[in-house]
Amino acid sequence: MNITEPNPNMNNMNNNNQFNNQNFMNSNMNNMNNMNMNNMNMNNMNNMNMNNMNSMNNMNNMNNMNNMNNMNNMNNMNNMNNMNNMNNMNNMNNMNNNMNPNINLITDGMNNININNQNNTNDSYVPNKSTFLQSQNGNGMQIIGTFARRKGQMQMDLVFNNLSQQQLSGFAIQFNKNSFGITPTNSLNINGPLNPNDSAETVLDLNKNGPVQQMTPINNLQIAVKNNTGIYYFQTLVPIHILFVESGKLEQDEWFKNWQDNSLNEYKYNIANLNKYADIKEIVNKLQINNVFCIAERYVNNMNVLYLSVKLEQNIIFVMEMLIDQALRNVKLSTKTAAVSLVSPFQNAIEEILKS
Repeated sequence: MNITEPNPNMNNMNNNNQFNNQNFMNSNMNNMNNMNMNNMNMNNMNNMNMNNMNSMNNMNNMNNMNNMNNMNNMNNMNNMNNMNNMNNMNNMNNMNNNMNPNINLITDGMNNININNQNNTNDSYVPNKSTFLQSQNGNGMQIIGTFARRKGQMQMDLVFNNLSQQQLSGFAIQFNKNSFGITPTNSLNINGPLNPNDSAETVLDLNKNGPVQQMTPINNLQIAVKNNTGIYYFQTLVPIHILFVESGKLEQDEWFKNWQDNSLNEYKYNIANLNKYADIKEIVNKLQINNVFCIAERYVNNMNVLYLSVKLEQNIIFVMEMLIDQALRNVKLSTKTAAVSLVSPFQNAIEEILKS
């Protein structure tokens, strides 16, 4: 059996052992198992006795006084309620000012805030397919593919082209250890042999339950594919947006907590020359269908300001402030997260989503 040499950058994939019919990967690719009002008391009124008046007049006068007293008491209660409401509003403003000097969700007016709970049925962002394995490196087998997230499922779209002069069969795939534990959920679904000049497309479901090892770059993925002519190795970069989960929308207080965490650094990133969006809602929807959730939005100093959150499969949280100019063409992105090594691919993912 002819086995090509592995890519020299793939230090973790053993290139000395061949596949056999039962187990095509060696021991270097091991598997791993893997958030009053206070009640007010009213004083009782004293009975008032009126002299030199008959009983009917006494009763009428007392009724009149009771009515006046009741009106006065009601006015007093309303005044106190108004004072309490004003105090509560001031307290909420003070809390927001203390939590984030750049955000004031009360005094800026609730009309300027749009909590986005809409569902959008548009497809999420899928990068264009690229060549994973050149035919000259695969003994005539060419592999083209991309990554996607569909209905909460991470997937890999693959196209196998037979550019050789012989029939190809017995396809199998396996991933090396990687930073996110990404591994195939099922076997390659390619029916029958692949004749010369034929192609086969398949979708491979992925999960995060594989062995974990930090890679350089952080989203590097090393892959081995077997067919009847040998074992072939290649590597590619995983677009991190496929790890964005559908439960990534934070409550406002949780967003503030993360944004005000002094242990987290703020990372800034500029995105220029966006596609022509009709309005800010279109941008918010584009982000949401890719699991980038809008916590609140405002319009301040001719800038659209979005407050966003993202959560990864590994429960890693990103909080963001996104400033978009009036023309909706340029973005200033500020991000906070504990996962420093993921900042760069995360920023790239946001840019690719917005420009898709």
